[in-house]
Amino acid sequence: MSKESRKKSHASSVSEKVKEIKQRQDNWMKQRANYRDEEVSVKKSNGTYKKENFPKDSSDRQIESSPDVKNKFKNWLEKREKVKNRNNDTLNGFDVEVKAENFDRIVVNSHLRSECESDFQLLQERLLSTKDFDAKADSIVNKVRRDLNLSSKSVEPIDRSQSCIENHVSKYQDKNSYLPSHLCPVCTVSMVSSKNSPMLLIPCGHTVCQHCSDQSQMCAVCDCDVTNVTCNIMLQQIIQEYGVPKKQDALHQTRHQSAKTIGEYSSNKYQNKSQPKKVSQYKKYQEQLESFETRIEILQNEHMSVSEEIKDMDTQIGVEHRQLRNIERQRTQIEDEISQLQDKLQTLGQHEEEYHEKCANLEHVKDELKTKMLMLDDTIASLKQEVEKVSLYSYIYFTLESIHIQMPNCVYGFWLHLSSEL
Repeated sequence: MSKESRKKSHASSVSEKVKEIKQRQDNWMKQRANYRDEEVSVKKSNGTYKKENFPKDSSDRQIESSPDVKNKFKNWLEKREKVKNRNNDTLNGFDVEVKAENFDRIVVNSHLRSECESDFQLLQERLLSTKDFDAKADSIVNKVRRDLNLSSKSVEPIDRSQSCIENHVSKYQDKNSYLPSHLCPVCTVSMVSSKNSPMLLIPCGHTVCQHCSDQSQMCAVCDCDVTNVTCNIMLQQIIQEYGVPKKQDALHQTRHQSAKTIGEYSSNKYQNKSQPKKVSQYKKYQEQLESFETRIEILQNEHMSVSEEIKDMDTQIGVEHRQLRNIERQRTQIEDEISQLQDKLQTLGQHEEEYHEKCANLEHVKDELKTKMLMLDDTIASLKQEVEKVSLYSYIYFTLESIHIQMPNCVYGFWLHLSSEL
């Protein structure tokens, strides 16, 4: 394996670990958001609306709520630091375990927020829909006609065209023109309800509603890739403390004025005599400034947390690099030992072939010696027979010599003839 392939494999393993950490962080954020929604729903079901908690005057409410918002934001930052320290311990072991008690340190849902949201949702449920409102208006107009004995020709039909509806909506939006940062820049829906809560997109820092943030992985304002999403708690508290009561007053005023101005109903539109008070540009810019400062502070804290995570990742990467160097060193040693053993094995193979050749040669010499030994055995056997024969002849002649001395010539001649026959 070459060094380039090892570097590529190391880079791929590191990227896989980083992806795994990001995936676990995303899962942790989703679980935190789900738990937060469940806690908000539980608080909504258990909470009760108390008017005594709200100040009567809007100026008093603004004065009293601003330090509360700052204190809440400070508490949120402290709790976030504690949770971040706990999460860093779990991330070092590559095991992110989200527990229920940790969410209680992150979610900041005040009793005022739950009461405002529950009251606003109750008002929305009590309000009539557009179809029901039109049907009710038609029935009231017909009743007025019958009471006044008016002919159908004298009164023009109700204009429910799109332009009329847009004019009515624009009038309602003019009342809330002093809350531009409280509306989603994508769908222009007020970020009050839990389904449309303000979500801060990271790293661009734009704020959109939760519904729009779930639709795409890119920021709809600047087309930037979104790496993480978190709830803009500061803006959410500002919306609930400043925007919800005003919207409730506007809804109460529209219902009261719709019932009051039925007799003044015209052929093309509803005449609303009460005009909203204009808010000074100072308050508008002041709210925008607070929103921007909050966004900057949140992004700075997020930047610090990301930089700390990067430092932790650099430390972890250094540890992994040291492990890789140790593994590389051990692998080189093992490869050297393997090469030495292969050389020894090759040498032993050569010696084995040489000894095989020597053994074959010795076997051939052994066979030749065996053949020679057999020939010698045959020669020795024939020589032994000759020796026995010669010894027998010598014995016979010795005997004949002794007989010739003691016997006559006739007997000696007989024994001589017998020995020659033998």
